Amino acid sequence: MKMLLLNILPQPPTGNFDENNMLIPDENSLDGLYSNLTELGAKGTEKVFSWGISAITILFLCAVIMMIMAILFRNGQWQKFAQTTMLWSFLSMIAIRAIPIVVLSFRSELDVDDAFSTALIAISQITIFIGLTALMLSLLFRFAYKLIEHPEYHRWSKNTLNISIMMIFFALIGPYIFAMM
Repeated sequence: MKMLLLNILPQPPTGNFDENNMLIPDENSLDGLYSNLTELGAKGTEKVFSWGISAITILFLCAVIMMIMAILFRNGQWQKFAQTTMLWSFLSMIAIRAIPIVVLSFRSELDVDDAFSTALIAISQITIFIGLTALMLSLLFRFAYKLIEHPEYHRWSKNTLNISIMMIFFALIGPYIFAMM
């Protein structure tokens, strides 16, 4: 019975200790193996990360060359493919660089709430700016219609005016409506 209890109870660690009573892992123990594997994993992850960045950069440069050749030879299909490749490689580079910084900067739920609130305010302000720009563009189309009375300018003026007013309205009122729901 006494032997059974001794096997169940935690045993003090054995091994070499430093002056702070910290266990010094030797190369034969599991702790030493774990530290060696952790160090190897960190080096491997760093290498894979740098390879990924290099691969995305090469993809972006190939797309730039493809875009130049598509413009020279006037091939719309390859131009569209090159534009899409450049866009996605740029966005993936931003995501690879920015997502770890953003994720590691959150320390509590309050930080996440602040981030979402800031993003909502920024998107609302951008929408209001675009709406005001579209409103001025609508007035420019209306002026062009008054000058030459071309029916397309009248149609563009009405459509742009309606869309800009709706954008400004929803950018100002939308966040409060969704907050009440």
